[in-house]
Amino acid sequence: SFGVLNLLADIGMHAEYRYGLRTYAFIFGTPGIVTNTVLYIMMLLLMESAVCGDRSNRWFLLMAIATLLFVVKSRSLILAAAAALLYESFLIEGRTVMRYRLGGIAAAAGAIGLPQFKEYFVSGAKAVQGKAPRLLFLEGGVQLFREHFPFGTGFGTFGSSSAAAYYSQLYYEMGFDKITGMQPNNTKYLNDTFWPMIFAQLGFVGTIPFVILLLMVFRGVYRAGKESGSLPIRFAVYLYIINVLVSSVQSAYPSNNSMVMLTFIVTLMSMYRGERENGH
Repeated sequence: SFGVLNLLADIGMHAEYRYGLRTYAFIFGTPGIVTNTVLYIMMLLLMESAVCGDRSNRWFLLMAIATLLFVVKSRSLILAAAAALLYESFLIEGRTVMRYRLGGIAAAAGAIGLPQFKEYFVSGAKAVQGKAPRLLFLEGGVQLFREHFPFGTGFGTFGSSSAAAYYSQLYYEMGFDKITGMQPNNTKYLNDTFWPMIFAQLGFVGTIPFVILLLMVFRGVYRAGKESGSLPIRFAVYLYIINVLVSSVQSAYPSNNSMVMLTFIVTLMSMYRGERENGH
């Protein structure tokens, strides 16, 4: 209800405007925290559905998807579209093959995310010299990857929270200290990127094993979800993987402690289901 009211009137629960609408921050002050919290709730609802066979959770899942829509950020809209398609596929149709549906999810993600991609990577909103902070991080990461090949710049030097907190010397060398939101006393944009942080800090030697490890995590949770024989768990696994991929493009969320907790929940889901089926 607060999400609906937020769109209709200023009730003090928004942070900014996206697509001409108020974003929904609820009591957290940041829309991203609303999205993360809703994802936790959805995972727990899907866990209960898998373990207890409780179909009544479907209405709560629909409410969660609606809340993601009210957040009105590109990530939340993409996750809402993905969750709606997964809901229809797994919980209504009972599908077990998602090969072609995933193409639809990718197309929806591209359509929803394109305006924000243009704003933050192309048009240079909130930028200096026509370049947005995320674009500066991407270009800077590529530059550092080349200059410090193959070992990278090291931990806490570029794109990470530590690099922002202790203000890395590289930021002075690259002129970031002169850009609003990237200065020593205003670090708003200094830890809002993911892949540039990975390949700049870890270099070629560290990035390859990192990507392999990430793919192994995806493979592990996917296989566990498939072997569980539970459609709600498969729903959760697909949503988890989509969330990681989408978030890694537009924020540093995959390196946040929230992602650690979400990974723990998804892993626990398939393990717990297996124990029940084995009579434990």
